[in-house]
Amino acid sequence: MKKRVFLLTVLMIISTVFSACNIDLSSLLEEENKDYDFLNGGMDDVLDTGPVKNGVLNLFSTEPDTLNPILTANAYVKEYSCFVFESLVRLDGNQKAVPLLAESWEGSDDG
Repeated sequence: MKKRVFLLTVLMIISTVFSACNIDLSSLLEEENKDYDFLNGGMDDVLDTGPVKNGVLNLFSTEPDTLNPILTANAYVKEYSCFVFESLVRLDGNQKAVPLLAESWEGSDDG
């Protein structure tokens, strides 16, 4: 009997929690407040006006673990490090090395 009462109580608590987590987006869209236009495919309130001299570039990223692009496990740091660090070479469309910082190089005999 105690086990049934306990299970029934746990079931009631779980159902209450799950029913309380429900959000009705249609009621948000019907309100007079237009703060939720983005839910309805509305226009963003931030417009891109192009680059501004002496402006600020804001990039989305997570907290960097290191700024060294070789040692980082953070994909965002790897992407943004190309703005900070220049490579010796880059690959062109045919996957051939094209010099950037390197003026010349030669391969070893053993490849």
